[in-house]
Amino acid sequence: MAFHNSCSSDDYTNDEIGESKMEQNTKDFVIYGNIYRIETPFNILVEIDIWTLNLVKKYTCNEKIDIEIVNIIDFSSYIVLVPVTKNLIEILNLNGILKIHLPKPLCQDSIPFPNDYIVSNCDNLITFLIENTSQLYEILLHYKSYFDDGHLIKQWCFTRPHMVEDKVVPEAGVPEVVRTTSIEDIVVDDNIISDNPNNIPEISSIELCLNKLQISYLIGKEGYWVNFIREFTDATIKILPIPKKLTVQQISSPRSVFQTIIVTGTLFEITNTLTLIESTLTNMKYSRS
Repeated sequence: MAFHNSCSSDDYTNDEIGESKMEQNTKDFVIYGNIYRIETPFNILVEIDIWTLNLVKKYTCNEKIDIEIVNIIDFSSYIVLVPVTKNLIEILNLNGILKIHLPKPLCQDSIPFPNDYIVSNCDNLITFLIENTSQLYEILLHYKSYFDDGHLIKQWCFTRPHMVEDKVVPEAGVPEVVRTTSIEDIVVDDNIISDNPNNIPEISSIELCLNKLQISYLIGKEGYWVNFIREFTDATIKILPIPKKLTVQQISSPRSVFQTIIVTGTLFEITNTLTLIESTLTNMKYSRS
């Protein structure tokens, strides 16, 4: 376990601790009666739903904290790389459940965490069931080496799969010295770019037919949800107007009125959009049941 300078609280004076903080950019935490000097922040991979992701994005945007979505694992769950701060852990642990993906699998017999706090351990996924956020935060700091082995800050963890696919650049146009998957960091000589159709991502469109009640829920208050999906997926989403004036009976029965949604983008963008739409409509079903 990677702890730095574990010692009793009697070994350090306040002045010494303050000087050490300034020199090493570390923080001191009293855990289980000992002072641990832990470099902060460190990153963890958490598995969260779309609603928690929305709260995290709002908070990190206001605080100018960087997070990255590493993967989408089903219709409404995301693996997100986040720094460990007390406020973020409080948001992630609103329901008293926190799922963390470890850098490497742990053997069930060698788990060091308190057993009362572990719901499951499957390969490298551990679920904590702790209502006390401060207690959970202390555990994350105390067992830092199990959650962050230094590999979580590498470039590949910060890359969304479609970033290279959407870059219209021939393979020969990327200089040999550039070894990155980030669009912003790719350096290309404009003179080398040629009109090669094979390098242009194919743009497609699909149509969805949903009833007016589903459309209203999907749009959200002041267009919040549909704009969130547009921003997240980079796809173009158009909701076509109803072609004819509604009758009184149709107005009172929105499930009988249908509208068309057109989604345009690359295959990856369309797939992500459909995933989020299905997730949103699934939550609509649960919220009205």
